[in-house]
Amino acid sequence: MKSSANAEFFLSKYSVFLYDKAITMKHLYFLLLFSSYFSTFSQTNSIYKEFNTIKPEVRIPLLDTKSNSSKFNTKSIAFSEIPNSIDFKGTLIDAIKWKDKLGDNLLVLTVNGTHYTNKELENTKTELYVYLFVKSEGDIQYKKLWRIYDFIDCFYIVDFTTYFPRHSLSITDINNDNIAEITFPYVLMCRGDISDDTLKLVMYENTTKYILRGTTRLCKAPKEYQNGGKYTSSENLKNAPLFLDFMNKRWEQFKCLEQIKYPYE
Repeated sequence: MKSSANAEFFLSKYSVFLYDKAITMKHLYFLLLFSSYFSTFSQTNSIYKEFNTIKPEVRIPLLDTKSNSSKFNTKSIAFSEIPNSIDFKGTLIDAIKWKDKLGDNLLVLTVNGTHYTNKELENTKTELYVYLFVKSEGDIQYKKLWRIYDFIDCFYIVDFTTYFPRHSLSITDINNDNIAEITFPYVLMCRGDISDDTLKLVMYENTTKYILRGTTRLCKAPKEYQNGGKYTSSENLKNAPLFLDFMNKRWEQFKCLEQIKYPYE
């Protein structure tokens, strides 16, 4: 701002000078050179400030150590520890590493900020991603085994976001086949009152996906506002009673909005 003000002062004074004297090509070149210098410096400085606010990771601890199987030795790793060959989109929320029958596993959970989808209607979209990369025996690099993408498109004046609740991710081996089950919930919120949010609980074993879809619940609110908390399950869970039982218990842990809150609270 200071550079811009100096430029305006200089130009106004120099304009008077050019008016009193004859405008020459030399004067005009000098004027354009200084104008370009001040405007470029101001713009570049502004871009640098914006660039410096970009973060590759916003660490939120997602791993639930109490529910994890000790056999896989799961651990959370930093952005700098993720191999450069791995390609994913978004800002890193957490990355989890372990080893099982499939090989070396790397789970990456990200969000992709907020951006307009319709400026006239003031609609905005927030997105999240989950990736599983696996490096099997004999492989040099990790390969993407699966990806989840979800979003909420919402009128920006109301409350809206997508997030993973803290300490909600579990790595287990319920059926004892030495292939990890990966289970995690996430929330899609778009509301202007005390309505329920969309809640999804996902489990993956290898490339098979199981899911419960429903809503959160205000468990401590008056009874007339406690309509949420219910879900429907994917068809394949009918043939996986061990997984359904586990996921039902996890749903009960995370369905209450008062318990999960926002990730930054």
